[in-house]
Amino acid sequence: MLYLSYTPRAPLNEFVTRMWLVSEGQSPRQERILPSGTIELVINLRDDHVRIDGTLQSAHARTFSGVVVSGTYSGAFIIGASQHAAMMGAHFRPGGGSAVFGVPSVEFADTHVDLAAVWGEAAARDLRERLCTAATSLARFQLLEAALTERLQSPVR
Repeated sequence: MLYLSYTPRAPLNEFVTRMWLVSEGQSPRQERILPSGTIELVINLRDDHVRIDGTLQSAHARTFSGVVVSGTYSGAFIIGASQHAAMMGAHFRPGGGSAVFGVPSVEFADTHVDLAAVWGEAAARDLRERLCTAATSLARFQLLEAALTERLQSPVR
């Protein structure tokens, strides 16, 4: 598995700790994602969906669009590691998600939410399409950084 990390520049670095990209992680195993206490934006660059196979509270699998906000979880959740074939995201500082998404962090507690429900279908789809077609990992990081910074500076969300 390839893992790359990118530290955003100011002013976004006040709200986002790091951006990450994983690829070549096509193992068929299940992976337990431990709670971090922060919000994560996750984009599947290969398939236009993100699947959560279960949580400690429910074994019920749920499928979301290819761009999802993962809230602060009080327990672990399970995903299929094959999703790591091509995935990227942003790890927010505590409270940082509220500034970018325009929604109180508590609204994301113990859940995943399609980004389209927060930013609208067109904005979420455009972000994913641009990230999927970017030529390099650095270009993907820069596109995501610009999109998040624009939302941070946007007076209307």
